[in-house]
Amino acid sequence: MKITLLIIDPDFDFIEPNGGSLYVQGSNSKMKKLSDWIKNRGLTVIDNIVTSQDAHNILHFGNLGNWVDEENKPFTSPGTQISYQMYKKSKAKLNPSIYNKDKFYEKLAEDYLKDLDKKGMSLFLWPIHSLDGSIGQAFPEFLIEAINDWSIYHKKPIHIIRKGQKIYRDMYSIFSYDIPDGKEKGPKEAQSYLKRIAKSCDKLLISGQAGDFCVERTIKDLLEFTDNNPKAENYKNKLIFLTDTISFIDENNKKEIYKIAIEKYGAKEMTIEEINGWIKSLQ
Repeated sequence: MKITLLIIDPDFDFIEPNGGSLYVQGSNSKMKKLSDWIKNRGLTVIDNIVTSQDAHNILHFGNLGNWVDEENKPFTSPGTQISYQMYKKSKAKLNPSIYNKDKFYEKLAEDYLKDLDKKGMSLFLWPIHSLDGSIGQAFPEFLIEAINDWSIYHKKPIHIIRKGQKIYRDMYSIFSYDIPDGKEKGPKEAQSYLKRIAKSCDKLLISGQAGDFCVERTIKDLLEFTDNNPKAENYKNKLIFLTDTISFIDENNKKEIYKIAIEKYGAKEMTIEEINGWIKSLQ
């Protein structure tokens, strides 16, 4: 039985209650619980570890403060949505103090909002987070210690999928953009992991944050890959959601995708304690 552990976005900015710019409630204690499990019971049974890491530039269009309203006041509420209609009516525009009305960025922003609109979507704005090279992007020490112990035990590195580097595309799923960029669904390397992970594991344990955004979108991609590859290695009967290691921005906003994964794709929900019992039953 080959087991892969997938940890979605364990960045400082998401899991640190004191200083994290986009802290997800409960994520710190849940990531500590996961780290303790990796160092102990999970050390010998996990065959591969894959993590994702947000990797943004200060110019990313999803950053709060990079947009202003009709009075040139920056938007300040996390989760603010910018629609193509707002942009066309000048109710939302790129912050001139940042982009200096540069036509290149204006065109990128307009095209992106137009593409989102065609899909019935808007651009979400979030506090600046996980900037390349910043402490906000780093993994917490307790997780680093756990994955280092695992790497030394197994004599192999973890895999890190970096996401969100294209300033004119959001990337909630660890594999793909919120909408394609032309024919490109997502970064080539990130897309390759859909097949690589499926081929390398019998079970995929999923943890991370946020359950109602990046985890949810990642699960959607795993199920879509399964639909598109029915005769190849896919994720049918492989997914296990580690419920006590997944954190939600809104605990009442658990998406339908979890139910679909369980009912139609054979996914399961387990706690760390239940995983330990399941592993024991295999031995």
